[in-house]
Amino acid sequence: MRCLALFMIIVLSSCVPQEYAPTARFAVVPNPHVPSGKPVNMSVGIRPLDPLMPYKQRIVYRAADYQIGYIPQSEWAEMPRDTVTRALLDALVASNRFADVGDAADLRNPDCVLTGELRRFDQDRSSVPWQAVCEMRIELRVGLLREAVWSGTIVHREPLAQEDTAALAAAMSKAVARVVEDAASQITAVEFPERDASEIKEDPNG
Repeated sequence: MRCLALFMIIVLSSCVPQEYAPTARFAVVPNPHVPSGKPVNMSVGIRPLDPLMPYKQRIVYRAADYQIGYIPQSEWAEMPRDTVTRALLDALVASNRFADVGDAADLRNPDCVLTGELRRFDQDRSSVPWQAVCEMRIELRVGLLREAVWSGTIVHREPLAQEDTAALAAAMSKAVARVVEDAASQITAVEFPERDASEIKEDPNG
């Protein structure tokens, strides 16, 4: 009888509908402020940032014991690499420093190519308050030989107003904006040799 009762409990519990927990998606909306730079007649092609694993759409957190995990039932609205790459592109356009800025795949022989790596895009729980962390390493290369004229690793931490995912999205929006502002400010301050604007597109083979 005891076995039968246990069997009936198992059967009945399996028939109870399981509560469905939908995945919540959160947008990161950076709003960087970039001052205008002295115009140069050069184009910049930006390649999408290479994300370190595991920075995809699942939202990553880091704990104090070096543990990396995912926030359940939560995702970013788009890939972090796309969010940061687009914000950087928009910031360089807004600076009015360059004659043209776009996706490197869409520009024919851009004068400069900007490449980089998204190194952090996560919630850091190792401190109080928790923080949103955005870090990227980028390089600006110029000329036919793609010589590096500037590179930098830029990171910003923004504290969360409270310990929930909506607050993380708000803090990450600010962190991305600050990182992009810093990067754009340094890139637009680069002084290019006179030859870059006049000779950079010349093909030595004629």
